[in-house]
Amino acid sequence: MSNGGKGVSNDTPLTEKVRATAQVSKQIGVSTTTFERANNH
Repeated sequence: MSNGGKGVSNDTPLTEKVRATAQVSKQIGVSTTTFERANNH
């Protein structure tokens, strides 16, 4: 039971970490695009 609980505990933070990383990457991508557009004009 300990291992099962541990597995569930580890799954949740990992999913949240992946989501957070994807969100940050998205934000960086948008910021970079906006910056490049401003630079081109």
